[in-house]
Amino acid sequence: MNSEWMDVIETIGYEAAEKLRKRYLGERIRVPSMTPRNLIVPIIKKELRDSTYKELAKKYGLSERSIRRYESWEIKDDCLTSPSGRKYYLNSDDISL
Repeated sequence: MNSEWMDVIETIGYEAAEKLRKRYLGERIRVPSMTPRNLIVPIIKKELRDSTYKELAKKYGLSERSIRRYESWEIKDDCLTSPSGRKYYLNSDDISL
């Protein structure tokens, strides 16, 4: 456990690691392999105002094609809708658009 915790400290810094430790003391945390769409798409749509597809693809580890695809998704009434009509619900407290 100590070497894993040192990895966390080295990755996010001591202060952030302490916040994480205090917030989730005694709990197990699952770290997703990818950022969920309902979180990343609104961020990408917002950042597209000032960034290029290439910059965002590099920043988020996605392809430029994915960035372009996410640009066409719609956000309305705390709901993210893909072009195919699939809906992902947003928590408006977590994301400022």
